[in-house]
Amino acid sequence: MTQAATYILIFLAILLFVHVFWIAYLKISEMKQRKQVALSTIKTEYLLIYASQSGNAKHFANQTFDQLQQHHIAVHIFDIQNVQTQHLLDANNILFFASTYGEGDAPDTARGFVHNIMSKSINLADKKFAILALGDRHYANYCQFGQQLNQWLINQQAMPLFEMVCVNDLNKDDLARWSQQLALHTQVQLATYQDRSRSAWQHVQLIERELLNAGSQGLALYRVRLSVNDKLHWQSGDIVEVQCANSTEQLHAFQTQFPECTAEDLVHLTTKNLLNIPERKANESFSQWLTEIPTLGIREYSVASIPAQGYIELVIRQHMTDGELGLGSGWMTAHSKLSEKIQIRIRNNASFHIPDIAVPLILIGNGSGIAGLLSHLYQREKLNHHQNWLIFGERQQQFDYLYSNELARWQASAHLPELDLVFSRDGHQDKYVKDRIHTKAEQFKTWISQGAIICVCGSLNSMAKDVDQTLYEILGEQVMMDLIQSRRYLRDVY
Repeated sequence: MTQAATYILIFLAILLFVHVFWIAYLKISEMKQRKQVALSTIKTEYLLIYASQSGNAKHFANQTFDQLQQHHIAVHIFDIQNVQTQHLLDANNILFFASTYGEGDAPDTARGFVHNIMSKSINLADKKFAILALGDRHYANYCQFGQQLNQWLINQQAMPLFEMVCVNDLNKDDLARWSQQLALHTQVQLATYQDRSRSAWQHVQLIERELLNAGSQGLALYRVRLSVNDKLHWQSGDIVEVQCANSTEQLHAFQTQFPECTAEDLVHLTTKNLLNIPERKANESFSQWLTEIPTLGIREYSVASIPAQGYIELVIRQHMTDGELGLGSGWMTAHSKLSEKIQIRIRNNASFHIPDIAVPLILIGNGSGIAGLLSHLYQREKLNHHQNWLIFGERQQQFDYLYSNELARWQASAHLPELDLVFSRDGHQDKYVKDRIHTKAEQFKTWISQGAIICVCGSLNSMAKDVDQTLYEILGEQVMMDLIQSRRYLRDVY
C-alpha cells in the first residue's frame, strides 16, 4: 500500500469517527432535552430553601432533603441566593430553613432574594409552607428574618403547614418540635437533627493573658491564650465557644451561704448560674435542688491563631453591665486564673473560611475583630500568599495600636504590602474605616477586578454596617451581589 493510500484511509477513519461522535452527541442532547421537558412538567412536592450564614441552616436542610429523598418523595433543594420565582410556583410545599444574622438581618446570601423576590407580589395561593427560623434570644430582633419571611408568604396567600418554629441557639427541644410537626405532614419519621458545626467540649488551660490597650479611652481589650490538645481542630475564620463559669470566690461564697454544700457539689456548680437560684420546694433534697440551678451562658470569640502555632489565641473586650463585668468577658479576662481549666469547643464558621488559593485578600475590621483577621494572615503566611491588605480602625494610635510588632514584621517581610490604620480620636481626616475605603476607592476597585476576596470582622453596628454601605456605594449593587454569590464577600460581625 502506497503512502498516499495510507493517508487517505487515515483521513476516512477520522471522518467516520467524527460522524459517529456527532450522531452520539445529538442523541444524548435529544435525551437530555426530553428529560428536561419531562422534569419541567413534574410538580415538586417539597422545595427546600436554606438561607444560611454559619452553615447550620444549610446542614438542617440537607439532612431533611436526604431523609425525604430516601422515602421517594419528589424534593428539590436550593441555596436561597439561587431561588427564582418559578421555583416557588413549581412547588406544592415550600420549607424554609432561615437563619438570622446580626441584629435581625437576613443572611448575606439572602439579600438577592429579599431585593428581587420579596419586594414583589406573587400569587402563592395554592402553596403551603413551613419555616424553621434559627436565632439567638440574646439579640433584640430574635429570628427577625424568619418572621419577615413568614409575613411575606402569608401576604402572598400561601398557607402555613404549621406555625413557624423558632430555634434558640440550636436548642434541641425546638429542633425536635420542628421534626415532629414536619413528620405529621410528610408521613416520614424524621431523625433528630444533629448539630455538626460544633466539636465536643474540651478542657484547656489558660496559659497567658495580656492587656493590649492600657491607657485607652475604650474598654479594656485582652489577649488570651489557651492550651490545645489533639482533639481540637480548627482553621482560620473559626469560632471558639466558651462555657462561662464561676470564680473560686463565687463558689466559696455559695458554700458559706449553704454549709451543706460539699466539695463534690462545688464541682457540679462550677458552670451553674448562682445568681439565678430557683426556690427550693418543700421536701426537696439539697442535691436535687442543685440540679435545677440553670447553667451559665456560652460566649463566642473569633480565633486569632491557627493550629500550627500550638495554642488558641483570643482577643476579648471587657463589657460592663450595671457596673459589673459581663459574664463571658469577666470570666476570661478577670475571674479565671492562670493554669485554670477553661471549657471550650470549636464552632465551624464556614461562612468566614477563605480558599487556599493565591488571590488578593482585603481584610477590614475594628477592635476585637483583629482576631479573625489575624488568623487569616497567619494562614496566608503559611501558604506563602502575600497579596494582603489590612484596613483596621481603633481609637488612638498611642494606646490602641493592636499587634503592632506582628503587623510591622509582616510589612517588613512583604506579607502585608498594604496596611491602613485609622484612629478615630487622633484628629486625622479619615476618622473611620469607611472613610479610608472611600479615600482609596480606586485602589479598592483595582483589587476587586483582580479577584480579591473581602473579609470583614468586628462590630456590626459601629463598623460593619457603615463598611457595607460604603462598599455598595463604591462597587455598585450588582458587583456586591456577585461578590456575595461567589463567596468573595465574607463577614464575621457581631
